[in-house]
Amino acid sequence: MNCIHCIICNPSYGNNPYIRTTEMALKLSDKIGGKVSVIVPHVYGERQKRILEEEFGNDPRIVLDEEFGSILRSIFFDGASYADFLRQWLTSVDDVSAKAAALLNKKYDIVCEISRSPLLNLGITPAFYNSWTRTSVILERAMQEPAIVIDHALLSRAMEKFRTLESRYAMHLISVPGTVDPQKGDEPIPLSASVPPSDDEGVKPGVYVTVSGIPDVGSLQGIADCIGLKIYASDSAKIKGSVHALPGILARSEITAHIARAGWGAIGTSLATETPLIVPEYQSGEDPEIYFNIRRIEELGLGIAFRNQTKSDLLEQIEKLRPRIAAYKKELIQRFGSMDGAQIAAEKMEKYLQDHA
Repeated sequence: MNCIHCIICNPSYGNNPYIRTTEMALKLSDKIGGKVSVIVPHVYGERQKRILEEEFGNDPRIVLDEEFGSILRSIFFDGASYADFLRQWLTSVDDVSAKAAALLNKKYDIVCEISRSPLLNLGITPAFYNSWTRTSVILERAMQEPAIVIDHALLSRAMEKFRTLESRYAMHLISVPGTVDPQKGDEPIPLSASVPPSDDEGVKPGVYVTVSGIPDVGSLQGIADCIGLKIYASDSAKIKGSVHALPGILARSEITAHIARAGWGAIGTSLATETPLIVPEYQSGEDPEIYFNIRRIEELGLGIAFRNQTKSDLLEQIEKLRPRIAAYKKELIQRFGSMDGAQIAAEKMEKYLQDHA
């Protein structure tokens, strides 16, 4: 029996997708009014609960659905081999999508779906697509890059499958900056990055490490150790010698650099706090998006890849980035009126719902 009037979040793997879809859904819920819950797949256990509370407090509208999370987790990339992930995804996506859709339609009275680089076709109407670019575009461009050694036939099959999935969405909200510029038919929005406040006192000069949803953190540890300053981290249990801190600490002048995987959650937080980003180089087997993200942040002057620079070289490069980051952020605010991409997205989605009521 459908009993909860809600917005369904359909995120990809990692922390950023479920955070950003939740944020957009909450802001759309504010605009719709009434009691509209936000259904979030519960994928990452207690850590996910903690992160959502840090971001949004104990908002009673957020419902973590463990059944939905278990279904979605079965199709996630585990960080080992992206080629193996694509093979598994192509084999199982239709069945897993149908299973998730049946569960959600049975449990909820659905207003709409908000996705973030989605892997599942939930069949919900209307549905809104949000990402840093369409996955099909990334896979198409991956076939043109010698550094990405994934079988082209596999990339091509996956590209066509993602293109079909993406075509069902009523609106494609693409972040700026993103992996590539928005394409024809996309709705550009500023890259959203909410930064929880930090009440840390006695902060010493140091670096901040963001531990994402991908398990391997060895490369992040190596960069932090190379710089040799005090280490603050989002998950101190995974970074040796670190102290736990919320991302808001990045806004403090004592934090020299942000160390993270080249995902758009970390990039957005660095941009919002005007903190230079240092990322590991792309490794064979990774998601091709990371390859293009690294190229993008270096083109825009938002960050650099670690290529075994010395500490002095790294610090010199970091200082050169600071004015470029501030200038680019100013350009985005002038273009969009704010850096609140989630709010702008909610306004566009609300208008669509009103126009198609």
